[in-house]
Amino acid sequence: MSSDAITHTIVVAAYASAADAEADYSATESMYDEAGATDAFDGVLIARNDLGAARVVKDRAPNRSEALRGHDVGLAGGVVVNLFPRTALVGTVRSAGALAIGDCVRDALSGEDLTDLGDVLMTGHGDIAIVTTTELRRTVDKALSRAAEIVHKSIGLDEAQLRSAVQRAQYEREM
Repeated sequence: MSSDAITHTIVVAAYASAADAEADYSATESMYDEAGATDAFDGVLIARNDLGAARVVKDRAPNRSEALRGHDVGLAGGVVVNLFPRTALVGTVRSAGALAIGDCVRDALSGEDLTDLGDVLMTGHGDIAIVTTTELRRTVDKALSRAAEIVHKSIGLDEAQLRSAVQRAQYEREM
């Protein structure tokens, strides 16, 4: 992690039902709104059908990050892109920028961290992935009151490296 890296906390939660996951996702959005941090909310809501097929129900990217501004996913989307096989998740954005964000997230986490996060996402009928500031982590945890399981991982990302990776991926795709 470079000295210019900003530390975030990845919060992944699994739910017994998609309805519980959706309720906690909405509660978390409301908590950010009440805290005056609407532009900082970075979350993905995933639901599974009875056969286990997963789909993205909601994906809200933040406006706080200069590197991510104007892109179709945030860091939470990058987490999800890495934890599901690229063909297994219906509704995810597969733009060059989204995949570059996912690659930056993957590179910033250890293999053990990715496994821990993935294990939680594979257990529920509904799941949430949120990337939050360290300061808001406890508040986010309170909003995720219906979760059957929650795991946290710290991630440090350098804004300049993230911006460069996204720009490079978009340039390469245009070539």
